[in-house]
Amino acid sequence: AYLAGWDTWADIGSLASHASTQPLRVGLEEVRLPFVRPSYSAIAPLLLAMDTQFGVLSDKLATLRPVVSPDTLSLFDDLADAMQMTALRATQVRALYEYTQNSSQQSLVEAMQALASAGTVVQQREKQYRVPWERIGSWRANPTAYSYTYLWTVHSQYYMWRDVAQATLLSLEAISPCYMNIIDPVDVAFGEGILLNVTLVAHEILERYKWAAFAADCLAAPTSEPHYPFSVGRE
Repeated sequence: AYLAGWDTWADIGSLASHASTQPLRVGLEEVRLPFVRPSYSAIAPLLLAMDTQFGVLSDKLATLRPVVSPDTLSLFDDLADAMQMTALRATQVRALYEYTQNSSQQSLVEAMQALASAGTVVQQREKQYRVPWERIGSWRANPTAYSYTYLWTVHSQYYMWRDVAQATLLSLEAISPCYMNIIDPVDVAFGEGILLNVTLVAHEILERYKWAAFAADCLAAPTSEPHYPFSVGRE
């Protein structure tokens, strides 16, 4: 639950347990609230244990590389990169939750270092794709209802950046579940048609009013590719 990537519709779904698409958790945007249960003190041991154990397992796996057969080395590297990404994600999540409690710059630095290291792993892995990364990891028109291809959230580190924005309250809009929405919900659910057209018009109208921007964000994906960290706050 805590290492999984959460987007707008995971956040909205969590408001009603029967509609949730992810295991329930205490979110970064709500862990500061005194009445939320379980409290941070209850989940902190879990976050620390994941950070510690996944780091140890990643390091142990890396030590096996010298004895791996050349014929299977590419597969081993794939698994090792995946394990390292999991460990880095655990570090980032633990550090961000700590930051929400103590505003420690050291915790934030740890989180950002983990994010940067994860970006290096992503770049290494993209070189090993069997097709150009732009084909499967870019923001572009494609046959699906999404504005991006299926590994764009990896290439952009979308989920990691969204967590940073929510933990640091980079923008007041970060408290909204609609923050950094990248999906056209009506298009995904019902496809093209009158309902989608009405939704897009409503989005354009609401975008004109700053006070309504949080609602507008729920209705449609960005019209162009967002770039992080520069797109996480509104100008």
